[in-house]
Amino acid sequence: MSTLYLVDDETDLLFILSEFLTRVGYDCESFSSAQSAWERVNETPPDAILCDMQMPGMTGMELLKKIRDDERLKTLPFIFFTASTQTDKILEALALGADDYITKPLDFDALLVRIKTRLSYRNTIEQRVRQLSLDEHMETTSRQMRLAFHDMMGVIGNIYSVSSLLNAPQGVPVPPADRERFLEMVQRQSQLSINMLRRVISMVGEQAEQSSVELSYVLFQEVLD
Repeated sequence: MSTLYLVDDETDLLFILSEFLTRVGYDCESFSSAQSAWERVNETPPDAILCDMQMPGMTGMELLKKIRDDERLKTLPFIFFTASTQTDKILEALALGADDYITKPLDFDALLVRIKTRLSYRNTIEQRVRQLSLDEHMETTSRQMRLAFHDMMGVIGNIYSVSSLLNAPQGVPVPPADRERFLEMVQRQSQLSINMLRRVISMVGEQAEQSSVELSYVLFQEVLD
């Protein structure tokens, strides 16, 4: 369930709006001032904010600017409702980072469509960002694995070479001192290859965890909207 913060100094409108949005499935919190809404946003950001543009004290425009200046809240959907039909005010709000607006008296059906659209758009953006982060992580892991396999091939090659010498080619025996040294080298190189293999296995496990897919159910009508 998405959480909406409703901000307006008209308490009657807040009540009506909260009742309507709660009935259609949203969790709503109401604020009669932009300052109180800002304090709450700092504690627990909502999924979207619906805010009046003109209010005493901190205005809706000032609240929007504070939110967009916060790195954590740059993609938080922000919808204005306003009695103003002045194009310059609306353009100023959009330039500050407002996602949408609707004029008073409110058309609740139109408002509902705007809310669903903005929430859906934000989810799409966040999924894309997560996918880009995942792709970058997987590319880095793949590059590290290629380097690890390359190093392992070198170590295994050393073990093979030493083993060949220990087999005394052309029937030439290996002196005991050299044999002991070769065996120590094989043991050391074997331990190194085991550590490298453990590293590769760990990277494969991390990559599998990162690429796990989460499934969820959605209402077809919401997708269609």
